Amino acid sequence: MMRLTTLGRVFGLPLSLLALCLTANIASADDVAWGLCGADQALPPLPDLGSPTDPLLHLSADHVRSTAQGNAQFSGNVVVLRAGKRLEAQQGVYDKKSNTVDLNGDVKIFTRTLTAGGDHAHLNADNDSGTLSNAHYDVRGAHASGSAASVVITDPKHIALQDATYTKCDPNKVDWLLKAHQITLNEATNTGEARDVVLRFKGVPLFYLPYMNFPLQGRKSGFLAPTFGSSDKTGTDVSIPYYWNIAPNYDATITPRQMTARGTMLETEFRYLEPGDKGTLNLDYLPTDKRDANNSRLHIAYGNQATFNDTWSSSLAYNYVSDPNYFNDLGVNQPNNLLNTSISVLERHLSLVGRGAGWNLQAMVQGFQALDVTEPYSRMPQIKFSASTAPHLDRPQLSLDSELVDFASINPVPTGARIDLLQARYHY
Repeated sequence: MMRLTTLGRVFGLPLSLLALCLTANIASADDVAWGLCGADQALPPLPDLGSPTDPLLHLSADHVRSTAQGNAQFSGNVVVLRAGKRLEAQQGVYDKKSNTVDLNGDVKIFTRTLTAGGDHAHLNADNDSGTLSNAHYDVRGAHASGSAASVVITDPKHIALQDATYTKCDPNKVDWLLKAHQITLNEATNTGEARDVVLRFKGVPLFYLPYMNFPLQGRKSGFLAPTFGSSDKTGTDVSIPYYWNIAPNYDATITPRQMTARGTMLETEFRYLEPGDKGTLNLDYLPTDKRDANNSRLHIAYGNQATFNDTWSSSLAYNYVSDPNYFNDLGVNQPNNLLNTSISVLERHLSLVGRGAGWNLQAMVQGFQALDVTEPYSRMPQIKFSASTAPHLDRPQLSLDSELVDFASINPVPTGARIDLLQARYHY
């Protein structure tokens, strides 16, 4: 085996951008549970990537043949290491005049987050451009993989993929698949664009989008990764969320949801953040449920927290569903769907909290919507007050804990008010 080390810029291509390209927000679906996909297929351990801070190019091969013009041919277990990245191939050719490298035969690319491969790679060290043909990739730690007929790197900030695919299923059992005719990534504008996007399930096309765009980093209006599932209650269930970056402190997610057994539903979430005030509003509406006599189904959830000053703050929560079976039939537009299907009571409250030196006040009105149980008592209102004098060695300390609650109910049960003076103590 012969080994070559050089300071040249050969292979100085933005391979980390290739990883960014293949994991971009066509996309950001790491937190989505793809219920119909197989278990994660373990990737083999990473080979030696070298030091990420090493600027040298380290090349090894079984055979190296050079010419007087400075060109070189490499064959047999060609390995290139540079800056924490590794390339492998069976053959390689370096052209000094054009400062390009061609790799052929089982080309592989390794980074700490990505394993990719292809038939042929062409790299230009002068302008950091290159191509990879018949590419395939696996994203480590994200259970994501895909392919592309070609990957074209115009420069470090511009990448294009032709006939690209993306899935979070096991590569040996791909149930659902996203495919795009073309994906372009522009790091200069922090924008990715995909054209002719098709969502397929078991080879059958379900949805088509002629165009979508997404941010490479941070927030940007655009389509997010779709979610897909199936159950006896909903049939085939597909959601395609659209994220609307209204302002730095306002955003919304609008999600059309198609269920073959029930119909088309619209799920929305609006969030806001102001100094001392933040909240979220969820509004989900199914106008016609094919399995429920074409009745409409509605879910509302609103929460707000406000801080007025160092002493006073408030909390507001309002939750409503149109019928007791809503969560069992449709779930809810939140990450913990499985937990929410067992909800039996929805809370509504408005509270005011005050805190000062030696005193604490909590005032609240609280009600409930019962789904499949007897509705709990409402508190109309509940007031808690506690106070104490400052401790002192030569005089007594007084402390008081009290509570006033007016219990109300729509059920034929006893109601009434209760006053408690929980503690009144003198300390000497």
